[in-house]
Amino acid sequence: MTVDNGIVAESGVDYAKKKGIDVVICDHHEKSKHLPKALAIIHTTKLAGSGVSWIFARELLTELTPKLPHRSSLDLATIGTVADMVPLLGANRAIVKEGLKELRETKRIGLRELFLEAQISPGEINTFHINFMIAPRLNAMGRLERATDALRLICTHNKQRAKELTERIGDTNRKRRKLLEETLLIAKTLYANIGKSEEQLIFIDHEEFHEGIIGLIAGKMVEEFAKPTIIVSRGQQLSKASARSVPGFNIIDRIRQFEDLLVDVGGHPMAAGFTIETKHIQVFARRMHQAARKHLGKKRQEKTLKVDSELAFSDITDGLYKKIQAFEPFGMANPVPVFVTKGVFPRSLRQVGADGKHLKLVVGPDRGNQPSADHWLSAIGFGMGEQIRALEGKRTIDIAFTIETNEWNGESTLQVKLKDVKPSEE
Repeated sequence: MTVDNGIVAESGVDYAKKKGIDVVICDHHEKSKHLPKALAIIHTTKLAGSGVSWIFARELLTELTPKLPHRSSLDLATIGTVADMVPLLGANRAIVKEGLKELRETKRIGLRELFLEAQISPGEINTFHINFMIAPRLNAMGRLERATDALRLICTHNKQRAKELTERIGDTNRKRRKLLEETLLIAKTLYANIGKSEEQLIFIDHEEFHEGIIGLIAGKMVEEFAKPTIIVSRGQQLSKASARSVPGFNIIDRIRQFEDLLVDVGGHPMAAGFTIETKHIQVFARRMHQAARKHLGKKRQEKTLKVDSELAFSDITDGLYKKIQAFEPFGMANPVPVFVTKGVFPRSLRQVGADGKHLKLVVGPDRGNQPSADHWLSAIGFGMGEQIRALEGKRTIDIAFTIETNEWNGESTLQVKLKDVKPSEE
């Protein structure tokens, strides 16, 4: 039985059949022209691979033990659904909304040890914690070491074993973060040096790229440069590649146009992976650049921030925050609402964090020559520390933000998380 793969594995399924092995495929990736000749195929592109597998397992259990409730493993289906970045709409949203309840109360010793190591309060787990704290730790093992250790952590009933595995996973995740930072710097340097900034697609290959993190590198490059990106871990004979895209450019369709150059390929409209003979890399890169120019035109791709509504400062209240919470769980296709408030008065500005990386503000409404406020709000801009120079000495500023709460010493206060900030006169 496969989970989250197999829908394009024609040769693999044929080989298994020759050996007398029945294959059942559970997958959500895009189909190719011909389906594998498996015993059964459970497939939809509307769910994550973990969602497909969970529903199949639930149906089997319902058939075998119809009198028992079947919500077991919904916590794992939720982690997989969020981590795979599928739209949190319809059935995906239902899985995550109900699954978060199960995850917050999970009895899995391994997961609870992982929460402890990541300093997560189980009762407060949401999609943010899965995306940035839980999934990266579990995935780090498969990227750099043995994925089976992450599986063992989830399955173990031994507390001491869970602690040992959690410690190993935590160490590997720290190595993964360091390797990611170093490799991302190399990728950006190579991109700056190849002199193709006018191209609509980024294509970088290097023999020192670890194939376990090339997908992360591609994602980071898309975030920064707003261009479809392909990162290749170059090998002697065969090379592995990972691709990430932008809306309007179906990366898996474009890659499959040149399947004659590839050993294998699979993925989604926004993310894909493939294996290619190293000798074909440059030809493939040239064809992909041509495809990007054809489908994206000459228009310069720019990072954009979608704003849902403009708010008066007085509208930023606990009541509004509680109403926003009704739209959870947030994620792909159901993002946290972003608001803009113009002409706010910055009572204080300072850089915080290591090397002043982040921006911390206290803001209120502008009241003419004598600024005062019925209430002041704390604002934090992660990675925005350098912007303090453009804001210093300005009477009022415009802020784009999401609304959240900040927990400190057992107390919860409203604050805003900055998405962008600029002087009002601009």
